[in-house]
Amino acid sequence: MSKVQSLLTVALIATACGTPTQGGPTPQGPKPSDSLQVSDIPEKLTIIQRTSSQITSLAGKYRIKIGDITGQEVLTQILSHKGKTVVGLRAMRVGDSYDFVSGNKWLTLGLARLHNRLIGQDYAVFLVGSPQGVAQGQIQSILEQISRSKATFVRNGDEIDGAKMAEQFRRGISRSGDKIRTARDFILIVASNRTPGSRSLFVQFGDKQITIAEWLGSTP
Repeated sequence: MSKVQSLLTVALIATACGTPTQGGPTPQGPKPSDSLQVSDIPEKLTIIQRTSSQITSLAGKYRIKIGDITGQEVLTQILSHKGKTVVGLRAMRVGDSYDFVSGNKWLTLGLARLHNRLIGQDYAVFLVGSPQGVAQGQIQSILEQISRSKATFVRNGDEIDGAKMAEQFRRGISRSGDKIRTARDFILIVASNRTPGSRSLFVQFGDKQITIAEWLGSTP
């Protein structure tokens, strides 16, 4: 894990692995775990591209600001209520997250959904909360998108609708056990070609086939 080199008593400290500040107070609340567990419900923020939104669970002290949603990612940063950058720009894709400390509590920021269309406003949906709560929320959001989608999924040459595909993924999560710790793990292990016995897994658009990860970056 990375080590934070200076202690900020009030500011938000971004860390690569959610490591507490050395020599400082031990953060309260759940730490990143080795497996998904039942946890709290994270705060949900829907943010239109090139705008920002307050994190209300942090008493409005911080806000998330995003840039243009391009392709499958969006540039994201966290600012103080005075506009000071406390977490620098990071390119995030659906399923991405990073842990940070606010005061003495563990929190995670995760990207749950991107709405990237040629017509209409593009927006991103973020979750803020405990590492376990955010991971569960991201995965649930992805499964809901798949279940409600009218897209055609192709697995090992067989066409599957969204509802059946989501159910197969749920079973895949159960079989994977503690290998699924984050939404990114879910995308890479379950919703990809790495699942045992799955030689190919795509979303069909006309004559074009794209991966689940690509679809998540462009799904309405």
